[in-house]
Amino acid sequence: MLCSNTAAFVDLAFTNNGALSIVNSTLSFGTTAILNGSVTIDLNNLVPGNAVLTGANVTITTNSSLKLLGATATNMTLITYSGALSGDFGSRVTGKPSGYRLVYGTGINSAVSLQPIPTSRSLLLVL
Repeated sequence: MLCSNTAAFVDLAFTNNGALSIVNSTLSFGTTAILNGSVTIDLNNLVPGNAVLTGANVTITTNSSLKLLGATATNMTLITYSGALSGDFGSRVTGKPSGYRLVYGTGINSAVSLQPIPTSRSLLLVL
C-alpha cells in the first residue's frame, strides 16, 4: 500500500501483511491497526506537525519492520495512538539517523517518536 501526498482514513480494522510506504502523507485508522509487514517512512517528506500513522490501538508484531528514508534534525512523531500500543520494532529498524532513537511512549494514549539520543555530560573534579 502506498500513501503519497494524501490524508487517508481507514475506518475498518487494518492489518498490514505486506509493504506499507508513506510519503508526505498521514494515514489514520478509526479502530485497530496491526503492523505485520514492512513500513517505510520518508523522513524528508513528512506532513509538518502531524504523525505519519494514527490509530486507536496499534499492534506492532515481531514480523514487522521499519525502514526510515532520509535524514532528520528535529524530534518527529511517527505514530500516535489514542488507545493501546502493543509491541515494538526492536532491532528491525533500518535507516535510523545517527544519534537518534525510537521512543515508544507510555503504551496508552501516547506516541512513537524519533528523538535525539541525549548526550552524556561528565564533570571532572580536580583536587
